[in-house]
Amino acid sequence: MDTDSLPPLLIILAGSLLLFTFLSLAEHTGSNGGGILRDNSPSQRAWFLISPFKYACIVAIVLSGFFLIRLYITQVWLDAAILFVVSLLVLTFIHRLASAVASRHQGAVARFANPLLALLRRGEHRIIQGNSGTGNGAARNDVSISAESETLDITEEELVGMDRHDREMLRSIIQLDNSTAHEVMVPRLDVMALDIATPIRQAVEPIIKSGHSRIPVYEETMDRIVGIIHSLDLLQILSRDDWSQATLRDLLRPAYFIPETKRLDVLLEEFQQNAVQMAIVVDEYGGTEGIITLEDLLEEIVGEIEDEFSKTADPEVEVEEEGVALFSASVTNDVIEEMFSVKLDNQDVDTIGGYVYMSLGRMPHVGDLVETDTLTIEITSVLGRRIHKVRVKAKDPTPI
Repeated sequence: MDTDSLPPLLIILAGSLLLFTFLSLAEHTGSNGGGILRDNSPSQRAWFLISPFKYACIVAIVLSGFFLIRLYITQVWLDAAILFVVSLLVLTFIHRLASAVASRHQGAVARFANPLLALLRRGEHRIIQGNSGTGNGAARNDVSISAESETLDITEEELVGMDRHDREMLRSIIQLDNSTAHEVMVPRLDVMALDIATPIRQAVEPIIKSGHSRIPVYEETMDRIVGIIHSLDLLQILSRDDWSQATLRDLLRPAYFIPETKRLDVLLEEFQQNAVQMAIVVDEYGGTEGIITLEDLLEEIVGEIEDEFSKTADPEVEVEEEGVALFSASVTNDVIEEMFSVKLDNQDVDTIGGYVYMSLGRMPHVGDLVETDTLTIEITSVLGRRIHKVRVKAKDPTPI
C-alpha cells in the first residue's frame, strides 16, 4: 500500500471514531434512558436513530473499501477481514464505554453534546422538510412535551438556583408522556357512582358525602356507564316546584371514555379541547376500570390538591418513625421504592396493596406479613376483601 495514503486514512479513522463516540454519548444521555437524540416525530427520528452498531458497520465497510482498492490482490480477503473485525470490536467497546460514561455524568455530557446536536438537528430538519415537501407552519410550531423534556433534562443541572419544588414540577410535567391513565386513575372499587334508577332525593346524600361535583351514572352494572351528573344540575332541578317528577336520566351529561393505555399528556390536551373534566377509563374488553379527572392530572404535576371537601383525616402516606411509614394500599410501588431507596420485585402490579396481595397469594388478613430482602410489609387494615393500609419498615432503617 502507498504510505502517502496513511495520513488521510488515519484522519478519517480518528474522525469517525470521534463522531461515533459523540453519537454514542448523546444517545445514552437523557431521562428514562431515552437519550437526547430521542424525538417525538417519527420522520425527524429517522436520521438520529441509526444505532451505533450500524455506524460501526458503515465505518468498517467504508474503510475496508478504501483499503481494498489499495491492497495487493493476495492480501484482500485477509486484510479486509482483520480490518472489519478490529473496527467492529473497537467501535463496540467505544459504544459500551460511552454508555457507562453517559450514565454517570449525564449533565456534563448533555451540556457538551447539546450545542452540536442543535446544529445537526437544524440541518436534518431542512433535509427532511425538503424531501417531504411539507411546509405547514403549524407543524413547524408544534412543540411536543417529549421534545421539551430533552431540553429540560439537559439544562436541569445548570438551574441550580431554581427552587426544589419548581424542579419537581418540571420533572413531573416532562414525565406525563411516560405515564398512562391506568397509573393514576381512581380504581373501579373506589369510584362513587349512582344507579340510573335512584330517585333524585335519594341521590343527594351520597353526592354530598362524596364531596365530588361530578358523579358517574350506570345502568344495571358499573360496566354500563350511561353518563355523568353534575351537582349544579341537581341543585337546579331541586329548586323547581316539579322536582319530584324529574329523574337522574333528565340530568345526564355525556360520559367521556378513554382506554387505560391513554398517555396523560394526550389526555390533558383532550380535556382542554373537549372542555371535559372527567373520563371513564375502560379496559380492552370495554369494561369500566375506573375514572380519571382533571384534578388527578394536575396532582401529577403539582402534588396533592386539597380543598374544604378533601378528606385529610386519612392521609395516603404517614411517616411514623425513622425507616417506618404507614401507607394506603393505593400508593404506587414507585413511591415506596423512592422513599426507601429499594427495588420491589416486578409482579405486574402498580400499588403496594396489589404487591402484598400477589405476594400472599390468598385473602389478606390484618397482621399478615410480606418479607423482602430490604423491607417488612405488614397489613394493618382490611376493608372487606381489600387491603386498606400497610405498614412498611426498612430492615436497614434510613431517614425517609
